[in-house]
Amino acid sequence: MRLIIGLFILSVLGIHCKKDERVLFEFSYQQDLNLPAGLSFLQTHFFQFNDIQSNFKNLLAAKGLTVKDINKISPGSGIMLSLDNGVNLDFIQEVSIMISSTNQFSKEVLYSIQVPLNAGDRIDLVGTLVDAYDVISQDRFNLRISFKLRANCPETFASRFTIKFLAL
Repeated sequence: MRLIIGLFILSVLGIHCKKDERVLFEFSYQQDLNLPAGLSFLQTHFFQFNDIQSNFKNLLAAKGLTVKDINKISPGSGIMLSLDNGVNLDFIQEVSIMISSTNQFSKEVLYSIQVPLNAGDRIDLVGTLVDAYDVISQDRFNLRISFKLRANCPETFASRFTIKFLAL
């Protein structure tokens, strides 16, 4: 009897599960950032980049798609990479990337909580579950990168962020 009830429950749950959305294409943006020496670990630091060209309409045209073919734009993954040799990013504790079509940043697209102490010159960022369609489908968008540090920034260095999105 328990086996029959268990199978019934599993079948009902299986019927209600939504299939994975199909990825139509992947696209990415890069943003360079120079982090200055001496940033304090006592506060969160914000770096904002305005009027980044999305090229979304060109991406759609290149793929032979229209706006109606896209249901959602989901953050995929990202990385922060030190462009200067010998810089270990272990002094960074958390990274967050938000996007906006205005200066009201409410959509976090990528984050990394508790960067490992052996981070080296690269930090992997995880995509959130937010739908970024309303921002990325605009001609231009704004980007804000925030940092919480576990120690003061030891030196000025160049870094590059690569942000991947999935069109579903």
